[in-house]
Amino acid sequence: MRLLLGAALRLSEPRLAALEAYGLVDAGDRLEDIAAADLSTTGLAVKGEQRSLLYVKTHKTGSSTLGAIFYRLAAARKLSVMTSPNCCDFNYPGKFPGEGDYQYGQYDAILGHAVFEKASMERYLKHRPFVVTILRDPVERLHSAIKYYQTPFSTHAHRIYMHDPGLQGDDVYDWDKWLSVDLGKKGGHNSMSADLGWVNNGGTWAQVRRGMTEEDCRGDAAQAWLDRIEQELDVVVVTEQYEESLVLLSRRLEQPIEAMAFLRVDQHQGGCGPADCDRFLPPEGEQRQKVMALNCLDVQLYERLGEKTRREYEQLISTDPSAVEDLAKLKELNAGLLQSCDERSCPDWHKDGTIAFCRSLEQGGLRGDPHGSQPDGLCSLGLLQQGCGH
Repeated sequence: MRLLLGAALRLSEPRLAALEAYGLVDAGDRLEDIAAADLSTTGLAVKGEQRSLLYVKTHKTGSSTLGAIFYRLAAARKLSVMTSPNCCDFNYPGKFPGEGDYQYGQYDAILGHAVFEKASMERYLKHRPFVVTILRDPVERLHSAIKYYQTPFSTHAHRIYMHDPGLQGDDVYDWDKWLSVDLGKKGGHNSMSADLGWVNNGGTWAQVRRGMTEEDCRGDAAQAWLDRIEQELDVVVVTEQYEESLVLLSRRLEQPIEAMAFLRVDQHQGGCGPADCDRFLPPEGEQRQKVMALNCLDVQLYERLGEKTRREYEQLISTDPSAVEDLAKLKELNAGLLQSCDERSCPDWHKDGTIAFCRSLEQGGLRGDPHGSQPDGLCSLGLLQQGCGH
């Protein structure tokens, strides 16, 4: 038996029960019924219109946790998901989609890492896309990215895309040193802007490797891109207001709040070393200001769109008191998940939980396991992916 998720992914009865528990599958639905579904009618109904889901993942923002929610939603709603050969990204940091047997107009969702280019991505979707992304405080994001992608901290065997900045000894704990070296393309400065397509609309990868000047950030090209990206995004989840953002998202997607339940996991599942991650602290004072200056486009992006999300949430709760009840319910669900996993009552979801989403592709069978055996996601997912980085 199987649930169709674009590619065929085998589900156990406990996983189906998990989907039922979160209101994502009707209690009467069985695997046979789901597998026999007419995929030509799939999609998400938003305000009476069929929409495809286009999720723009950003690096080191909590995007894999949000992606896990979307994969679970895709499974329950029988969405056809466009899947890359390596399971995780579409030719990142190159042009979308890269090599693959992709067909125009065939998919209900794009959920993997890619440099955002709405017009190119929309060609592959069945319906007009509902576009979602996630943003995090740029200073906190860079601190997390350095610990995840830079070799002094991130040398465990299953991590890929590591970058060697050439720092050694105590220099790896010195922010002034980090702000003077090349950080590489993945997870460097202004990374959220790069993920959202700035590099294809006037920006350069040098601005990710080394940072930007105030003149560049205030220039006409950057401001025009900010205006454009604000118009192209339907919902922006803010990491620092994660649950509030998910309440807003659930309303916009017309999904029950149960569909937004999640459980965060430690970003350093394989450990950290040889440098000590705990010794490398977030920047403060003058060093924080330097980080913000070099990441000035990400700062503008975060401030503008983060404030928009906060305004929209405040407007929602002012006009619909049940949204406050949904927030309380979501927090209760998340606390329950954390307690259940602490009490080890969810091991059935973990026994084969490292099976990647695309391990049972209808074409080509097993497509490889590029990230080793570390699960990336949450035990609430029921459909765990391999670790592609948060």
